[in-house]
Amino acid sequence: MPQLFLRFHDVAFDSFDWAVVDVNAENADAIWQKADVSELLQLISQNPLPVTIFVPQQAIFVTEFEVPEKAPRQVLASIEYQIEDRLAQDTDTQHFAVGKQKGNIVPVFVVAQSVMLAIQSLQQNYRLKIQQVLAEMFLCPAPAEPGEVTMINSHFGLVVRYGDNNCVKCLPEVLPSILELVNRQDNIIRINCYMDESAVPELLKDDDYPVNIEPYRVSEIDFDKVVNLQQRQYQASSHWLKIFQAWKGIAAAAMILLSVFVVNRVAALEDMEQQLSSIKASQYELIKDYVGPQVTRDSNLKTEMIKLLQKSGSSDQELDFLQLLLEFSRAREAHRSIEIIKIGYQQERLSVDISSRQLNVVESLHAALKAKGLSVDLERLDIKPEQVSGQFIVRGSSDG
Repeated sequence: MPQLFLRFHDVAFDSFDWAVVDVNAENADAIWQKADVSELLQLISQNPLPVTIFVPQQAIFVTEFEVPEKAPRQVLASIEYQIEDRLAQDTDTQHFAVGKQKGNIVPVFVVAQSVMLAIQSLQQNYRLKIQQVLAEMFLCPAPAEPGEVTMINSHFGLVVRYGDNNCVKCLPEVLPSILELVNRQDNIIRINCYMDESAVPELLKDDDYPVNIEPYRVSEIDFDKVVNLQQRQYQASSHWLKIFQAWKGIAAAAMILLSVFVVNRVAALEDMEQQLSSIKASQYELIKDYVGPQVTRDSNLKTEMIKLLQKSGSSDQELDFLQLLLEFSRAREAHRSIEIIKIGYQQERLSVDISSRQLNVVESLHAALKAKGLSVDLERLDIKPEQVSGQFIVRGSSDG
């Protein structure tokens, strides 16, 4: 079945070469045409085919890792930590794709996660039916034997393959230096150039290596040996592809979202009611010894306190105590983690023994009481690693 090849020039993903290719056809060829991303939507509508994306080789780091012949799955799953010392970037910013193990060698392809996210964005924005995401090196036929080097033309350079999993992209003027390094590692016996003779670099024609020039054909590529970069969270069955296809069930998704909203709303209201009940219970415990039995936990405690203060028969001392107690209770509502141990009133002073796990909360309550214009002292302060205790002394007005 024909496929649409998209060969991007760089990781900006704004320009590319494209070709419609039947990879199973004998002597399959690729007639590349240039385009930019503004033409992609029209191109897809005219060619509604499975898409293979080729990531520019300069954006990919290829290496090999030696493992036992029957490597545990955990070793391959944590391959980034095995090769971390070879990388110039933080492993958290990189995506790792692992090829098929051959003997003790596993090929590892490393590409920035930002590149994979850009491809994901292309897929979502242009509804691409992506079949594979491959490194550009796989457009270049693999060397058939040790010592053989293969190369093809690429945007602004050459893609050079040597060994099973080695590849470099370079400018033509740098090619002699690259070949010299390759020759030191593995004596070059032949260079196969898959391009028109007119495209072969002049520097290569004057070199000492045997050079074969052959027409470029996609049928020379063994697609059974490529490494799809769509692995782990970027594989076709991953969550982001499901989100992309979610339009098919938009009605069901809307109902689910509505149900979740209602459930969360009810849960939030129940939580608020429990908090309010807890606050009222705490207030009641604070004042129950100073109000009559007719006042219960369900009464309007604020109203009952005001009534009590307004009773004409109340003595001045009672009035001062209840006013201070009310002010303290109001200030403490914002500091619920403070536990009240004991309350006393003597010589126009309200004393409240408290306990808390946090000193800063105690200090905050102290500041809140002062902000009400009260005269407040914090005495008997005892600070321990997990417990703070002390006594608030509250007077009706600041002495200052």
